[in-house]
Amino acid sequence: MICASTLIGSHRRRSRAQLIVITKVINNTHIAIKFSTQQMQKGKISTTMISNNISSTTLGTPGSTATAQGAHILPAPKNATNHYEINIQFTEEQQRLSYYEETLTTTTADQRQLKNVINEKIRNREFFYGLEILAHTYNPNYWLDYNALGPLLPLFTSIVWLGMDYCNIENLNEVEAIRLANKLNRHVRVMPHLSCYCLTETRLREFLNMNFPNVLSIRGDFFDKDQRYQHSSELVEAIRRIRGDSISIGVAGYPEGHPECKSIEEDLGNLEKKVVAGADFIITQICFSSRPIIDYIKNCRSRNIKIPILVGIFVPDNLRMLETILRLTKIHMPSEDLQEYHRHHDLGEGQFTEYAVRRAVEMIDSILSSDEVEVYGLQFFSMNRFQNIPMVLEKIRKKHNK
Repeated sequence: MICASTLIGSHRRRSRAQLIVITKVINNTHIAIKFSTQQMQKGKISTTMISNNISSTTLGTPGSTATAQGAHILPAPKNATNHYEINIQFTEEQQRLSYYEETLTTTTADQRQLKNVINEKIRNREFFYGLEILAHTYNPNYWLDYNALGPLLPLFTSIVWLGMDYCNIENLNEVEAIRLANKLNRHVRVMPHLSCYCLTETRLREFLNMNFPNVLSIRGDFFDKDQRYQHSSELVEAIRRIRGDSISIGVAGYPEGHPECKSIEEDLGNLEKKVVAGADFIITQICFSSRPIIDYIKNCRSRNIKIPILVGIFVPDNLRMLETILRLTKIHMPSEDLQEYHRHHDLGEGQFTEYAVRRAVEMIDSILSSDEVEVYGLQFFSMNRFQNIPMVLEKIRKKHNK
């Protein structure tokens, strides 16, 4: 996911190449062009446009589309000038738990890997969910408090990879997503994302030598035609070859088809390649209705894609965020549904929240109760907006006795 943070922060760290940023205001729109000396030599220029609090980016690749799974989206608030690492508050139980005790047993080590615990949950028909977060925020006092999520805690926490930002940081230990992953990894199951963008085999090996037990492999929204890994399937194959069975690999799935694919069939073919390469589970892109998700899972199963599928969920907390996500991801929402969100927005924040939570619960309930597919796991795309998630979880817990 890319954000306006590509315009800030990187200059404070040691970079692979000198970064130059030029800004200009045209028709009340801030346009910033950032490029490295290497990109200048190759003729590639990254342009980030921030307008009405919405960030979008193109990088020498016509038709590039941002996706919530693509490690390149982070809408910046108005007048944002700096960002900070997110604060974490663990529960007492999490604080007592350590996955890195000196006497780490084989059983404990196995439980760190998501493929093992996810499959166990499915065998037992137990509901579970993961929480996707960003490593930084624009508010220095912003917290992820696991206590606030209620009695049902996430099975794992996944961390977005800001590909264009992190590409310019030479030392992986200085990447904020890595720092956060190391902080979380002692107390919760963590799954950092890793994008193909700018990734060399040497850098991949550096990442894998950090011994994270899980990773989400993504191509990323932007790519260089000369980069080492052109597709997520190639990255999955490389990770599996280097780490073997000592790591769980998640991949992205697109119920409505990836925006760059010509058809659902083509996109499912790409998903098959990722599975054959060694993927352990799939996390779907955001959808706002259950039917595309159910049909997608049925299509996967008919193509002998048998690995677990977790459903991606986004619960907007305001209309601007919802419209930003729809615009950037190009996810389809029927006009009448969008009009309902507008209507509840006009009724006030409380009415919008109530409606967004109710819609999410109805969709989740439809999927969990479906007799066409078996689904037990979700992932909430939080965009670091956590307020609505506990409300959804509580309603699901009561409805299904979770």
